[in-house]
Amino acid sequence: MSIENHAGATRLELQERLRRHKLVFVQHGAAFAGLTERVWEMSSVVVDVGSLDPESTDRQIHVTGLERYATRQFIEPTLGRLRQTVSELLSRGVEVCLWSSAPRVAFAPVPGSSLIDDASPFFLETLPATNEDPESVYPAVQLGASLSAVYRTSLTELGVAVLASLDRAMYDGQLGPSAIFDVLDAREIEALRGAGIALCCEGDPYALTAPLRFGELREELATTLAEQLEPQSELDEIASDLWTIERTIRLALRSAAVIKFGNKWRGSVLHGDLNGKVLGRAMIDGSVSIKSSKELRDPIEWLSLGELIEIVTSNQFDNLGLAPVVWTKFGQDVIPVRNRLSHMRHFKHGDRSVVRMWVSQIARMLG
Repeated sequence: MSIENHAGATRLELQERLRRHKLVFVQHGAAFAGLTERVWEMSSVVVDVGSLDPESTDRQIHVTGLERYATRQFIEPTLGRLRQTVSELLSRGVEVCLWSSAPRVAFAPVPGSSLIDDASPFFLETLPATNEDPESVYPAVQLGASLSAVYRTSLTELGVAVLASLDRAMYDGQLGPSAIFDVLDAREIEALRGAGIALCCEGDPYALTAPLRFGELREELATTLAEQLEPQSELDEIASDLWTIERTIRLALRSAAVIKFGNKWRGSVLHGDLNGKVLGRAMIDGSVSIKSSKELRDPIEWLSLGELIEIVTSNQFDNLGLAPVVWTKFGQDVIPVRNRLSHMRHFKHGDRSVVRMWVSQIARMLG
C-alpha cells in the first residue's frame, strides 16, 4: 500500500473515531513522518495549540503541538486553560483531535479532569512489512529516513521514564522481542504502540513492529539513554521523599536502640561486621581520629538503606513493631529507586508514585 492510500484509509478511520467520541488523542512521531502530514492535508482545520480559538465555528479541529505540555515547563495557554477551551468547543458540537509526538504517559497528572486522559486514543498504523526490508513498515523509512535516525528520534519522543523501563527489560532483564511486554505496564506499552515501535492485532499479544531489527533498537536505546544528561523533572521530589523516608526510619531505629541499650546504644546498635564497615566509611569521610564506631555521633547514619533494613528486621529490633511483610514490600519497592538515584540512573514510569506512597506510609507507621 502506498503512503498516500494509507493516509486516506487512516483519515477515514480517524473520522469515524471522532464521530463516535468527539475528543480523540493521536500520538504521532518520527516513524510516521510523511503519513502524519498527509492526514493533516486531508483535514479541514489544523491549528497549533497556541492558536486554538474557543469561539471557532468549525465542525472539526485538529490541534497540533500538544507535546510541549509533556516538557513540564510552563507554557501558555496552560493545560488547564486548554481543557476549558476544548470543553467549550465540545459543548457546541465541535469534534477535537489532539496530536502529540509525546505519549499520554509523558504528561504530568492534572488535578480533576485530565484533557489528555479523557480523550479517546487513536493509533496510527504502520505499513505491511517484508522479510527482505522489515524496516519499510515505517512511513519515514519508505520516504528515505534511516532506521537509526527514526529509532533515535522515536525513543527520544517517548520520554526518559519509558526508556528507563525499556532499559530494565532489554538490558537488566535481557528479555527478547516478545518477552519485554511482560514487564512493561499498560501506559508504557501504549506509548510504544503510539510511536510505531509496537503493534497489537486483534486477539494476539503485543509484538514489536520490526522484530528483525531488535538489535538496532537495543543499540539506539543504549545511545539515547547515554545522551540524556538533564535530570528528570521528578528528581527533586523523589530525592526529597527518599531523604524523609530514610531519616524517619533511622530516627525510629535510634529511638528503639536508646530505649533498649540506654547510653551504650552506639556500641550496641550495629551487629556483625557493620561496626568495622561504618568505622571505615566514617574515617574515609574525614573522621580520622575516631577509633570506634561508638564514638560517632550517630553510627546509624553511615548505614546503607539495605543495611538499615537488615538491622530493623533483625531479632534485636523485631521489625520496629511492624509486620515483616511491610519491610519485605518496602525493600522491593523503595531500594531499587534508591539505587537508581545513587547511581544516577534514570527513573522509570511509576517510581514517583511508589516513593510518594511510601513516604506517607512510613510517616504514619513510624512517625
